[in-house]
Amino acid sequence: WTSTTLSLFGCGKTTFLDLLTGRRKSGTFSGDIYINGIKMEDVRDWYVHNTGYMLQLATPYYEQLTVRENLTLAAAMKLPDTFTLREKFERVEQVMEVSGLSELADTIVGGVTGP
Repeated sequence: WTSTTLSLFGCGKTTFLDLLTGRRKSGTFSGDIYINGIKMEDVRDWYVHNTGYMLQLATPYYEQLTVRENLTLAAAMKLPDTFTLREKFERVEQVMEVSGLSELADTIVGGVTGP
């Protein structure tokens, strides 16, 4: 599942994502976050381990690599060691399919757009 959050500078996108992904543990905020009807506190460890987002100031990719290579690198760093190499490759293919990137899988990220 992929989602995009866009708004003006300073509107709270990072704070929102920090709260939504369970990464914000300090500061003042109120209310409860539910994941499929379950309170975030009850599934925080699992949820934080299985979700992620790219920071707005970070370069989340290597321009010299293809889309597939970048996602494979991210999978190698993010997915747990209990995943076999084959499972990690399969997850990369699944993410590309769901996000509509399969046609661009072998495109250099910093190169010309298109296959």
